[in-house]
Amino acid sequence: MIEWLLLAVLIVLSIVDVIWKRFPSGFLTGLLFLVAIVAYVIQGETALALGLFSFIIGWMFLEFGVPINGVADLKVITMIGFLLLDLRFFFLFISMVMVIGFIYQIIIMKMFSLKEDQDVAFIPVITLCYITVLILGGVI
Repeated sequence: MIEWLLLAVLIVLSIVDVIWKRFPSGFLTGLLFLVAIVAYVIQGETALALGLFSFIIGWMFLEFGVPINGVADLKVITMIGFLLLDLRFFFLFISMVMVIGFIYQIIIMKMFSLKEDQDVAFIPVITLCYITVLILGGVI
């Protein structure tokens, strides 16, 4: 149930990211907290570990500037990490975010003639990767 609710929120966030590139930070933080609690109740410590791993990997992406652009992307990656079943799906998700993210960023920057310092909406890529993992059965 929570995975479909998160999917609906991710679709809305993708649209908002493409159009405005701004999010209410409190909303994402509250949703992150809610997802963490529900995942812990359903899956236990595994959910917390995968959420922590997702946060660390997302923070590394943020530090290096590739492929994510902001804290909202970091929060979304962490939320999804809480809902993954095991390390296989975690590495699949992270790998997809990296590979598809790089390709997406290059294509969008070339298509719209964006400069290196301009932000590219990235939550649609995260949503696509989440949908793929959801279809493969890797979400609680």
